[in-house]
Amino acid sequence: MENDAYQVLIKINKKYNQKNSTSILSDLRDIYKRTITEKRRSYLDIFISAINLSVNIFNAESSPNPLVIEAIKTTNPNFEYENLNQYSDSEMQGIINSAKGKYFELLVVDKLNSGDSVGGIVLPNGARAVLADSLNQPGWDLRILDEHGHNIEFLQLKATENLEYIGTALAKYPDFRILTTSEIDSINPGIIESNISDEDLTLEVSRALSGEVMDFTDKFFEAFNPFFPILVVLAREGYQILFKNVNISRQLQIIAGRTERILVSSSMGAIAFGAGLGWLSVPISFLVGLIHDKQIENESIYSSYTSDINKLKWLFIHQKNYHKEFYGFNRWYCKYCSWFGSFDYFCGWYNCWSGYFRSKGNNCCCKRCL
Repeated sequence: MENDAYQVLIKINKKYNQKNSTSILSDLRDIYKRTITEKRRSYLDIFISAINLSVNIFNAESSPNPLVIEAIKTTNPNFEYENLNQYSDSEMQGIINSAKGKYFELLVVDKLNSGDSVGGIVLPNGARAVLADSLNQPGWDLRILDEHGHNIEFLQLKATENLEYIGTALAKYPDFRILTTSEIDSINPGIIESNISDEDLTLEVSRALSGEVMDFTDKFFEAFNPFFPILVVLAREGYQILFKNVNISRQLQIIAGRTERILVSSSMGAIAFGAGLGWLSVPISFLVGLIHDKQIENESIYSSYTSDINKLKWLFIHQKNYHKEFYGFNRWYCKYCSWFGSFDYFCGWYNCWSGYFRSKGNNCCCKRCL
């Protein structure tokens, strides 16, 4: 063990004796480059997390879907938000059901005319979908017109989970296929299942009607979605691993650190948004990211400092043992304060600044300790 320590001391001595100003400046440049690179990673991660949070907050705080508002006004023209508390539960349920059905119709038309597929139905070039002019149009709710305005098909639209009700409607008007919500599962060729959920329709209409405010949990999960920032990190660092000559273990550590930074920044921003701080949660997210980085940096410095101190203590102990064995002294350093002086018994260490050693047999004590 003592020989290992001695060899370490020899290597340290050679290393620093061979150092010149050029190599020292080169080392400093390398340290500077590594620091700048890490800072850039840090700011990029925090910035992307803040931007991602902003998008999520915008989506969460955006006004109700205009199609929902149109459906409510069309089916319930006398509805007043100011008198919301005056409606009974049964009245509110009736308003929701009627508005939900109309919202489903408006949504289907909007999707079809935008070129989207609804239940496998895609409009041909030049065709368009049009709703019936009357809310009580018998038989059909939507018709598809070709580019010349001629009817291609008539459809019934039913936003319900009641298969029996749909079967009754189909039996009454067998010439018109029925487009339903995604909850209906039927092998009847006259029933077309859309990719629109009845539950989602009801939820959107209910929120728009009641002005429902999301609770903390709803807001948190609306704002907390760190998938995109983490995907950016995985793509960037994965590229380094696959196509660059880098240390894989070191690169995995970088990925873990950047992921942790994103999760901390995003989660604290989402908590702030859930607590009702609104857009203030974005700078909070950014600030928390910076504080987290500073904390990690301080912990790293402290850990490195502690490790170096322990290593120096270990080397110091074995250095003293080496001198003891080489010079035949039992103990040539102060047994009280554990510091030693030069062999002419002059103390050159800070702990024993006050003077000379005085020999007492095989032990030495400095004047300061006496």
